Amino acid sequence: MAEQETIQVYTAEECGPCQQVKDAVQEGNFEILGVEGPVGIETVDVAEGDNYLLLEDLSIEAIPAAYHQLQACKIFIDEATKKVTFDCRPEGEQESDGQKANS
Repeated sequence: MAEQETIQVYTAEECGPCQQVKDAVQEGNFEILGVEGPVGIETVDVAEGDNYLLLEDLSIEAIPAAYHQLQACKIFIDEATKKVTFDCRPEGEQESDGQKANS
């Protein structure tokens, strides 16, 4: 049986957009583009323990940030519905419409 795909979402407690993303994930108000099959989402608080080291390892400059198999996923938040889209498609195929990108 194949392992379930996972997207890691890097957040911090003091970050407003991070809280929007975390809330949407908890409520199931999100969609994932570019990943086939069942997908899990793991949230990582970069302020806990040594998690801040992950920012440097992945060259993350701003949070919230999302990664799937070491590829950056863009994060879009629909301000009207608070729905979050994780766009994990290869660069060039990712969303470029009017949604607000937070990465």
